[in-house]
Formats: sequence, structure tokens, C-alpha cells
Amino acid sequence: MKCPWPVVLLALLFALGALMGLVAMAGIFAAAGVWGMLLFSIFPVLYTGIAYGLWMLRNWGRIAAIGMCLFMAIGWAAALIIPRIHGAHSPASGSAGLGLGVVIAALIIGYLCRPSVKTCFSARASN
Repeated sequence: MKCPWPVVLLALLFALGALMGLVAMAGIFAAAGVWGMLLFSIFPVLYTGIAYGLWMLRNWGRIAAIGMCLFMAIGWAAALIIPRIHGAHSPASGSAGLGLGVVIAALIIGYLCRPSVKTCFSARASN
């Protein structure tokens, strides 16, 4: 089955995220040492696996992408809510960016949960 273009785009974005994580690890190593680098190497590895799973239309890749987007959306929502609970106010642009991140993650999750997309991934699994 041919891979839908939004899935290709998501796979490329996860691959780009992995690459950016690897580049950032150089700065983290200088600041946090070996343990910091090991801790932050988890995300590039996960992003690489998710990109591969999406590219190959593996259902585990779709589920992992949903999980990662859910994890990121919860983190961004917490970053929006927690400072306000404690009386701190973040800059408007930061709030807008975090809010946009939550919306984009929700859209990705919604897309990957569509029946037609699920069928695309399950058809690959049966081949």
C-alpha cells in the first residue's frame, strides 16, 4: 500500500527531530556531562524509531507517534497551566507557542486515529 503524504511528512518531521536532538546533545554533553548526554539521547533514539515505523507503515510506529504526541501535549499544557497556578505569568508569545504545540499535537493524534489511516497501517501489517 502506498504511504499517504501526511504520514510521509510526519516521518520526516520525526527524523528531523531526531537529528536536532543529536545536534543538541553536543551542547548538553558540555554542560551536563556523560549522564546528561545519556538521559537526553533517549529522545533522538525514540524519534528515529518512530520515524522508521511511520515510514514503513508499521502500526507500532503509529501508536508510538500517538504516545509521543500525547506526552508532548501534556508537557506543553503543564507548562501553560503550572506557572499560572503559582501566580507567575509567562510572556504572551511563549504561551501562544505552547498552546499552538498542544493544538498541533492534538491534530496529529486525531489524524493518526482516523479509520482510513488505521486501515493503511493495518493493511501493511497483514502483508
